[in-house]
Amino acid sequence: MASPRLQIGRHSVQGALYVVTATTYGRVPWLQDPLYARIVRHEIEACERHGWLRSQAWVLLPDQLHWLFELRAPMLGQVMQTFKSQSACAIRGRARGAGSIWQPGYADRRLRRDDDLADQVRDLVAQPLRTGLVERLRDHAHWWARDIDTVTGL
Repeated sequence: MASPRLQIGRHSVQGALYVVTATTYGRVPWLQDPLYARIVRHEIEACERHGWLRSQAWVLLPDQLHWLFELRAPMLGQVMQTFKSQSACAIRGRARGAGSIWQPGYADRRLRRDDDLADQVRDLVAQPLRTGLVERLRDHAHWWARDIDTVTGL
């Protein structure tokens, strides 16, 4: 996971596309539980309802969230902090005795204008295939893509 120090001196760009990865604390597989995966999905959707971003795709692995979105809020860090805080509180409310849910910080990459969005979406949602979690994407319940046609055949 990226060190929070890597965020120093970086600035967010409204309207830019970002790929963000958040990892669970200690790589505990919290997100393999369907209830906790639904909580994370709900918080992703809440970020969109608040107008902070427009999701293009996301996928949950047992210990990671990979998320591609267009940033609409001024500060990427604030969006991620709020998302992680809200989802962690909701998970801890159901997981008795749970401590930290997310590792501090997150990894992010701003896409360049010449990056092909469809390629980025396919690459992101193919994570469960690459990790050997499933053999076909349709066998993995916890993913979403705005343009479903970009991932046909996976």
